[in-house]
Formats: sequence, C-alpha cells, structure tokens
Amino acid sequence: MGGRHAVATISSLLADHVVLRVRSVDRIFLAGYVGSLQSEGLVVRFLLDRAAALGGTIPSPALLGEMGRRYVEEIEAFAAANQIALLRFEKDACKEDVARPFLEAAERDGRHGVVLVGKAQEKAYAWKGRRHGGSDAHPHFVFERLSVFVDHYYFYIRDPDWGHGFVKTNAYAPFPVWMYLNGHEWAKQRPPSAGCDLRLARSPARARVLRSLDGRAALAVHGGGAPATSVPALGPSDRDV
Repeated sequence: MGGRHAVATISSLLADHVVLRVRSVDRIFLAGYVGSLQSEGLVVRFLLDRAAALGGTIPSPALLGEMGRRYVEEIEAFAAANQIALLRFEKDACKEDVARPFLEAAERDGRHGVVLVGKAQEKAYAWKGRRHGGSDAHPHFVFERLSVFVDHYYFYIRDPDWGHGFVKTNAYAPFPVWMYLNGHEWAKQRPPSAGCDLRLARSPARARVLRSLDGRAALAVHGGGAPATSVPALGPSDRDV
C-alpha cells in the first residue's frame, strides 16, 4: 500500500504568495424609490393629489404613463444638450466593457459627470392600473404591481470623489433608482501619500486608504457621501404630490 500524501488546499497554496491583504468595503449598492408609491392605497392617494394639482379628480393610471414619458423625454434632452452619447446595449453585451472607453476618455480629458447614457430592456416590478367599474364620468381603477420588461437607463459617471460608477433607473412607478459605487475607484481618487501611488493594486498606502472607507460607506448609504451627479430626476411636483 503506497504512502499517503497530504493534499494541499487553496489557502495553503496561496499563503506563501499573498503580498497584500485588504479588508474593506468593495462595492456599494444604494437603492431608492418614490416612497408614496409602495402600496395600492398610496398609489391612489398619489394619483388623486396629482390629478387635483392638474385640475382633475380621477386617479387615472394614465397620469403615471404621462410622468414616465416626460421623464424619458428629459433624459433624451439631457443627453442631447450635454453632447453625451445615448445608446442601446446589445443583448448579452457586457455593459462595463461598453462604458469603459467613455470613462477612460473622460479621465484623459479631466472631465467629470455623466459620460454615457445606456439603455437596456430588463425585468422590473411596476404599478399597472385597469378599469374596475364606475361610470364613464367617474371610473374606478384597481392597481397591481406586476412583472414587466421595460427600458432601464444607465448613467455612467466619473465623479471627482468616487471615480467610476453608474446610476440606473427606469420610467415606471415606483420610479426606482440604483447607484453603484466601487471602493477601489474611491481609493484611486485619493491624493498620493508619501510617494505611494494609490492607483497600484498592491500599494500598502492604498490598503490603508481602503480600510478608512468603512465610515465613508456608511455615510454614503445615508446620502451624505454619495456622488454629486447631474442625472435627470423626477421633478418635485412628481415626487412630492
């Protein structure tokens, strides 16, 4: 019977080759939505207030559609006015690969802000209304939150404090928004320390800076440290009625 041989584990193989360990926040995802559109009753109240602001009395789902169409128009006008590329991502395309040349060009030129607006059809949950009785003068509607495939807009951003990131949204109630931030991009924006280039992945100085991000991440989650971006958003009259 042959002698037994110890089988090396991945941890043991890497133990002698790891040159830098970093414990830090890596990726940060922030999510938001219009808080007054989280239940059927709130949707009806929102639309009643919206209708009243326009001189009407009927909580029609058409009001949500109009808000969404206007939002898309504002996105397209924003891209055109600022000469920002607006393109549709091809199916199965890696969005980061598509955005990278735009982000790198902005970095070379020293530009900050939105560098690309991309759109892709993806799954979402949105409020849909349908007629349910009532008279033609005063129709009744019921609202359900259903799974739909709709256009989502990606705003790729180069931020002076957070570096590369993106904001994602769509034009369907409850008008969600997602923000993606990267801890390593944040570290790369910090000024060099004692001659150390923080852009180097194995820089000890970069490791120290990344460890300091934990508090900044908590601040970002509460809105105090998120990028100061210029991304089209629903107007106060749409959010707050």
